[in-house]
Amino acid sequence: TFITVSATLASCLAAWWTYTARVAHQEKLEAHLRAIHEEMERTQLATKKAQEDKIEEVRDTYTTNFSLSYLLPGIGGTFLLGYAAGFRHGSKMAARATREMKTSMEEALHRK
Repeated sequence: TFITVSATLASCLAAWWTYTARVAHQEKLEAHLRAIHEEMERTQLATKKAQEDKIEEVRDTYTTNFSLSYLLPGIGGTFLLGYAAGFRHGSKMAARATREMKTSMEEALHRK
């Protein structure tokens, strides 16, 4: 009976020690996972804040630098370039039409 009681007590102590070790390990894992989770949240918040700051910086850059002083010269230059190209093309076409008309009139006169 002494051996039976001793074996039972040893079994109980082993079970208690195993349970205690498992609980300690579980707490250690949970603490580690909690730290990882907190770090991920911190990183995510920092990244989100950095992205928002960058978007705001870009938005401010393009909205504050946009003004009529930049827009009007571009529009005016484009207008003048288009006008000059159109005038040149129109003059060329008018000269061609005049030349063709003159040639056809001369041919008509020579036929008679």
